[in-house]
Amino acid sequence: MSVINFKEANCRNCYKCIRYCPVKAIKVNNEQAEIVDYMCIACGRCLNVCPQNAKTVRSDIEKVKAFIKKVIKLFLQ
Repeated sequence: MSVINFKEANCRNCYKCIRYCPVKAIKVNNEQAEIVDYMCIACGRCLNVCPQNAKTVRSDIEKVKAFIKKVIKLFLQ
């Protein structure tokens, strides 16, 4: 389950993310950068250095809010 994902259309093979990844968790496959999930420590350096904004952070905030709302509703019954 990835926390950081790549937008393939935006990746321009500049390799900055690969150079700045402290654990070398990014590889190139079919001329597109990919994060190796089991190696990634989710530090966000690749997000900060990408000039094309080719990376996104997965957010589960709405899922968490819905879960909390559901739990509160159960306790108030």
